Amino acid sequence: MIFETVESIYYNSKENNDYKSFEFNLIRYFSITSPFNEEEFEKTDSNQVIQKIYDIVLKFYEKKNIENSEKVFPVVKAFMKILKINLKEL
Repeated sequence: MIFETVESIYYNSKENNDYKSFEFNLIRYFSITSPFNEEEFEKTDSNQVIQKIYDIVLKFYEKKNIENSEKVFPVVKAFMKILKINLKEL
């Protein structure tokens, strides 16, 4: 799903020759800035742009997922302890 969204953002922006919408949509959908300036966006092969953006987004989400788990697990563990649910039983 991420890959398809990146493709869609890229091709829609490229089709309209609109680098600003490309930048905006990367921020809007993924909270990242473009690793390509306007000239690179125009000249770089589409597969390279899409793959690089996808790799950045995937890395960002994996990092965010780990950070969220580290924050949430102690809360869940404490809550389960209050309810006297043994983690080993799950």
